Amino acid sequence: MQVGTLVGVDYTPAMLEQAEKQVLRMGWQNVHLLQGDAAQISLDRRFDAALSTLAMSVIPDYPQALRNMARHVASGGRIAVADAKNSQRWYARPLNRVSTLLGWGAAASLAREPWKVVEGLVADCFYKEWFIGFFYAAGGKVF
Repeated sequence: MQVGTLVGVDYTPAMLEQAEKQVLRMGWQNVHLLQGDAAQISLDRRFDAALSTLAMSVIPDYPQALRNMARHVASGGRIAVADAKNSQRWYARPLNRVSTLLGWGAAASLAREPWKVVEGLVADCFYKEWFIGFFYAAGGKVF
């Protein structure tokens, strides 16, 4: 039983094509995919939650994208972000050069700190790191 609606937004047609294949393969009837700039898109409704994965390191105006994401979530709803980043752990810092090079291959900037923007958008910000500090998740309840 499918309950609710999922709206996926991506800037690139190639990513949306892959998502559409998955939607068709799984038979999901409640998924809508839209092409757009996350920093600029305006949707005609508010949602219970919003999730961004592996995107804030590549979106040029990621602070605006996060503000726009929170704007589209109803008060009391939740936002969450998960992405790669450079590690601040002393024992992993030498690997930041490698992660930066890998990030360039994906047009990603791993020096960004989107979780600091998230802190200003939510009431109960959580932040957690994995893989010796190279991946994180952050989020919370929208004001």
